[in-house]
Amino acid sequence: TDTHSPTLKVARDDQTMSSRSAGSTSSALASSPSVASTEASSACISTSDAAKSESAPTKEELVLLADVVQLSPQVQAAIAQIVATKDATDDPQFNATRYVNELFPDEESLEHLDETMTKLAVKIRRLESEIALGVRKQSHTAVKGRVSLQRAKSSMLNLFEHIQEIKRKASHSETMVQDICAEIKKLDNAKDNLESTITALNKMHMLVHATKHLEEMTNKQQYREVANLLESINDISVYFKDYQHLEQILNIQEKVTDMKSLLRKDVYRIFREHSELSTAQRISHAPQLIDVCFVIDAMGEKTKTEFVKWFCDRQLRDYRMTYTERSEHSAIENVPRRFEWIQQELSAYDAEWLNVFPPPWLVKQAIVLEFARLTGEGILVELEKRVQDNSLDVTALLQALRRSVKFENEMEVLFQQASLVQVARPPFEEDIDALDDVDRDEMNVDEDVDSQQPTQPSSIKNTLSAMFNPYMSVYIQDVDTRMRAEIEKCLDDWEIDEKVHLLDSARKIVLCFRKAMEACLKLTRGQAFYDLSNLFKKFLLEYAQHLHARLPQPTNGLIFHCDADQQRIIATITNTCDYLKTTSSQMAEKIKKEIDPQFAEGITTDAVEDEFARVASASVSVLVAVFLGKLDPAIQKIPTMSWSTFQMVGDQSPYVNDIAKHLHDQVPFYQLALPKIHFLLFWKSFVVAFVSHLQNAILQCKRVSEEGQQQMHLDVVIIKKFLSEILKQGPSSAVTSTGLKRLNKFVDTQMDRILMIFQVLSDSSGKEFIDSYSSFIEKRSESGFVKMMTLKGLEKAEQTRQIEMYRQRNPDEAHSMPTGVVEVEEDTNMFSKFFAEVSELIETKTAQQ
Repeated sequence: TDTHSPTLKVARDDQTMSSRSAGSTSSALASSPSVASTEASSACISTSDAAKSESAPTKEELVLLADVVQLSPQVQAAIAQIVATKDATDDPQFNATRYVNELFPDEESLEHLDETMTKLAVKIRRLESEIALGVRKQSHTAVKGRVSLQRAKSSMLNLFEHIQEIKRKASHSETMVQDICAEIKKLDNAKDNLESTITALNKMHMLVHATKHLEEMTNKQQYREVANLLESINDISVYFKDYQHLEQILNIQEKVTDMKSLLRKDVYRIFREHSELSTAQRISHAPQLIDVCFVIDAMGEKTKTEFVKWFCDRQLRDYRMTYTERSEHSAIENVPRRFEWIQQELSAYDAEWLNVFPPPWLVKQAIVLEFARLTGEGILVELEKRVQDNSLDVTALLQALRRSVKFENEMEVLFQQASLVQVARPPFEEDIDALDDVDRDEMNVDEDVDSQQPTQPSSIKNTLSAMFNPYMSVYIQDVDTRMRAEIEKCLDDWEIDEKVHLLDSARKIVLCFRKAMEACLKLTRGQAFYDLSNLFKKFLLEYAQHLHARLPQPTNGLIFHCDADQQRIIATITNTCDYLKTTSSQMAEKIKKEIDPQFAEGITTDAVEDEFARVASASVSVLVAVFLGKLDPAIQKIPTMSWSTFQMVGDQSPYVNDIAKHLHDQVPFYQLALPKIHFLLFWKSFVVAFVSHLQNAILQCKRVSEEGQQQMHLDVVIIKKFLSEILKQGPSSAVTSTGLKRLNKFVDTQMDRILMIFQVLSDSSGKEFIDSYSSFIEKRSESGFVKMMTLKGLEKAEQTRQIEMYRQRNPDEAHSMPTGVVEVEEDTNMFSKFFAEVSELIETKTAQQ
């Protein structure tokens, strides 16, 4: 084994090399004076390598050894998973020099050199034994493998021969099966052909006998049997639809067609003869008519439809003759008579024909629809003629329209009941005598579904009333005339409903609108209803203009004087505008829900709502002027008082008491009379106007002493307190706590404009005076600065010097106005700003509500 195994030879060569390396390393370590450092150990090993170079293996042996020992990384990883070891010599990257240095890191470790060498030798011998044993086992395994492979090849050859034999037998069996199946298929086809032939012959026999029996029953006028036979013939004929080319089938079908044609003539003849019978004879003749109806049903949907149309024309024949285009009965005034006629005709139909015709035929509904079509055409012709002659009477038009709508509603109920009818045709009472010897299951007959289910009737809604839509302008004109008369009566009515603070005229107008809308909804929801909504908008805009014209116009700037009744009317106008603005929006929403969908998009009251909001804002501005007019006498006392001679500050001045009295008397009235949102507009506008008016009165004063300034300052502070507390005395629901805080903050901001005047007057003259004026006065001007110097009591010379200093500091401000002239602010512009601001708030609140 050692001689023939190159692997073992390489291993032994490796052993020899390892022994030589170990001996050389040992000699080098023994002769080395120091091994304390890594460099020393490396040097020793290098010396040892040099020493053993004489006995090193050959180059061929090293190459062979490298080929055997060096394995791929994948193989090394697999070996590491199978044989888990921590021995450094098993590492593929083994380094002998590093390994020796790890074993003997210093001189002291050399004491165990012999012991280590012994262990390595034992390990080498053990590895050699394991390698030799493995080589021997591999040799025996190779021999066994060759024997097993030979046996496997022999078994595969035998298996292949068996498979070939099985395949040959299977091919032979398949051929035999195909031959047998071909014979069976021929027999099966023959069986199917025989069955088809027998079935066809049976059905042919049934068809011939049924046709013969049909002819016999027709001659005997046994129409119930005729209906049964027709049903059977129709069902059997379906089977022969692919045999239409056969002469026998064609002959039978032609014969059946001729008999159906004869039956159709008999049907119409029987019904015509029935109308000529007496009442008693008609009652006894009714069962035959019922049987005839079964015949009509059996002849198909087309025949039934033609018969129903013929019957409707026959029933409405007298109606056509009576209400012809040129007849006096066709006048629009006689439209109600048309509906009386059809009601009588329907009553007669119920008495004579209701139990004759099957309910699924909907004959009564067909008569109504045909009547509606004829009546609609007649009404349309009459209306067009009246329009051309300009003789269309609105009373006759509305009478005809109301009666038409009523008829449509009544008939719509009838149609809805008919749509719920689910009446199937009763089964035939007797079978066909000629088919007693034939099994009915062989017929394979499908039931006629169309003849069993009721036809859904068409809707009669708007078939008549729609004819009036193009001519409803006369109705709108009539409504316009009547509503204008009613509204004109209301315009002179300025009575006030004290419970709701509204004008009675406004509520009457809204009631008039609602009545007109309800009346129109009973007639139409189309163009006329849309025109009526536009009529409402027109009258509302006119009423808004009427309310605006009722408002008085102040003649003295922003101050107006009026009595209590007139003031109450102005406040009520404000509340009325708010009511009509909300009501118009609600009416528009209701109209959108009721009107036909194609007109809903055009329904809008934005212009009306904007106009009432504008009138409400104008009435609020008038109320502000009225309130300011009541306070004006007290405010005008300020410039007439001797402020320059004041020597002591006392209680509040008399004009303050007058102002407080008017506030206590008037503010609660406005809180009750005005809607919350408009009271907010009123109060803010009043505060702006009052502060401006009070400021102008103060600036009109001449020289004011220091004590006078203090007294005036005290008065203004007390007035500010009155304005802040007065709203608390009104109704608790007038202003919320949050709204009260905002209004008081607004009052403080406005009154601070006056208090800043006293802040400026308290400073000394000179540059500090100009600085104070520039800092505290928001709207500055040279004329205002002159007036401030006048209030402070500066001499002319000092005023001239101050003016020069002021001009140097403010060169861009105009100073062309004469000295001593007061520049009054344009309060109207300020009010307009507040009106716009609060009006926007009103729109937001309304949208939220």
